[in-house]
Amino acid sequence: MTKKITYIIFTLFFVFCFSTGFAQGKSNKKALIVAIGNYDESTGWTSISSLNDVALIENSLRKQGFDNFSILRDSEATKVGIVSAFDEYINLAQKGDIYVIHFSSHGQQIMDNNGDELDGYDEAIVAYGAPAYYSDGYDGELHLRDEELGDKLDQLRTKVGKTGDILVIVDACHSGTATRGKAARGGKKALAPPGYSPAKRGNSKEIGVFEPQSNNSRGLDSEMAPMVIISAARADELNYEYNGYGSLSLAVARSLENLSPKNSYRTIFSKIAKEMSIIAPNQNPAIEGDIDRSLFAGESVAQEDYYTLSSINNDAAVIESGTLMGLNEASTISIYPSGTTTPEAGKQITSGTITFADAFSCNAILSSGLDGKVTDYWVFVENKSFGNVSIPINLNTINKSTLKKSLTEFTENFALASVDSENATFNVTSNKFDQLSLVFSQSGLLFKGKIPSTDGFKQLKKVLSSYAQGRFLKELEISNSDYNIEVSLIPVAVNNKEVTDTLDISTIMDEGGIPSFSTSTKALLQITNHSSFPVYFNIIDIQPDGVVNPIVPNPRRNENAKDYRISAGQTIILKNKIISFGPPYGTETFKIFASYEPLNFAPILVTRGESSARGNLSNNLEKLFLDSYTLSRGADIGALQSDMDACTFSYVFKITPIK
Repeated sequence: MTKKITYIIFTLFFVFCFSTGFAQGKSNKKALIVAIGNYDESTGWTSISSLNDVALIENSLRKQGFDNFSILRDSEATKVGIVSAFDEYINLAQKGDIYVIHFSSHGQQIMDNNGDELDGYDEAIVAYGAPAYYSDGYDGELHLRDEELGDKLDQLRTKVGKTGDILVIVDACHSGTATRGKAARGGKKALAPPGYSPAKRGNSKEIGVFEPQSNNSRGLDSEMAPMVIISAARADELNYEYNGYGSLSLAVARSLENLSPKNSYRTIFSKIAKEMSIIAPNQNPAIEGDIDRSLFAGESVAQEDYYTLSSINNDAAVIESGTLMGLNEASTISIYPSGTTTPEAGKQITSGTITFADAFSCNAILSSGLDGKVTDYWVFVENKSFGNVSIPINLNTINKSTLKKSLTEFTENFALASVDSENATFNVTSNKFDQLSLVFSQSGLLFKGKIPSTDGFKQLKKVLSSYAQGRFLKELEISNSDYNIEVSLIPVAVNNKEVTDTLDISTIMDEGGIPSFSTSTKALLQITNHSSFPVYFNIIDIQPDGVVNPIVPNPRRNENAKDYRISAGQTIILKNKIISFGPPYGTETFKIFASYEPLNFAPILVTRGESSARGNLSNNLEKLFLDSYTLSRGADIGALQSDMDACTFSYVFKITPIK
């Protein structure tokens, strides 16, 4: 492990919340969470929602066997407080311990104090009490610099040893002044004296919040614990919050649900990248470290998703999760004793239905009352409803009053669109040629070409429907801990439509660890089945604009789902499917459906969702897939049974123009 890794960790540190945990007993899983949301106003830093991340991350790690936490909030998280917490953990650390270190805070670049940075700036965690602006005589003593964090991490890695494991998560940023409306974690200019002109040493590509330090040898000791760092954004990007949570914290919490002991860090990062592409599409999460080894040193828990209760009043209960974690109105639930790993292994106490859900909690009516404490019970989803998939749009950028009125009437009669300027996914703009454009409200990137405003908004309806379908299928997660499938794209050299050689996969990885293919690249699909039984698999492609394409099997080529079966423990490369890449550019998702029986999506993909296809479908998953093509009927597009013998996985990559 090089010093590059250590510094990148700090970068990720901005993007992830710092989580290190102590778990006593067999697992030795330990966690420290540092969350700074309410900064002293005198420092110049604004308040952010970091404290909300604490319960989110803590609950996710508890499901993975972390049961001893140290948490620093606000004024507890001064630089002295953070360093002291590290020193205590280093003193108590034992060989083989597993740590998660999570930071939720502001981040900032600060003038380099020892000449070791390629760009002349250190990256730093903004500890409580650290100023936002430079003043004479300040040398950064209240900021936690990247090399200071790196030194503490190296001491911890040495103490834990090569049988241990360290994951660093950073939910912050250090990029330039924020000009967009959403809350950003950072967004101040670099802290340096007036006229500061850093001596840059060569060209560098910064990953996450930290800059590679390739000329240093930190971390090469083979006796040190391996370490992975994940960050929410690159060094030149802002890290935005999402509905009161850090975007990376939320993505991590979602991705840690229902793991298999064989999941690698690469697999988990693919899930995180998929989640980030939905909730923060203008950010690029990054990963660095030994990412092809098993998560938490192979001690991840195959725990089926569950939720906890915050209150009980006879047959009424409040659940401590909401729509952000996939709990929607009309979903049905079952109550089991706490500690139940899967409903099949426990005894059901009662059942119920969710009657109201907001982002963070939901209410349920139970079929019978509950006695005792809320900690006595865990909640499992029996049939999951997928809720409202409408897209909020902003019409304030429309200058023509008649056009704005027409668009407002259009949204009132189209279930997939709603007018909501504050939470808009798209800004709708127009020009004198009676054409519309959709622009991502957060990133400012043009999403689609010109759309007519004189056709009754038929094209706009088509574009919004396509985007809604793609978003729905991206978010669709079917959990089943029995399944463990890995999919990847292997770059290849092709001559006359024949594969002549496979290429090093590192050649298509961007600086943040996400596969990136240009329009001149070709690739083959590789599938590995880590499950203990053979499975059938389907793969669909979801473009950035929501358009869905069949990959495996392709019904337009008369391919049969029964032919795509992979045995337990087998790895196969589909040599007859050479994948090419083209516009639209951006983040793309392969959604993989694994099942015990073949799934027949052909009637849906061929007819593009016409209702006549329903008669050819044999199970609820096929019908739910069809529902994604008929989204115009509005909210609550169906429910999915929790006992369905199938599972979904995601593989995220980017498509770029030829460089």
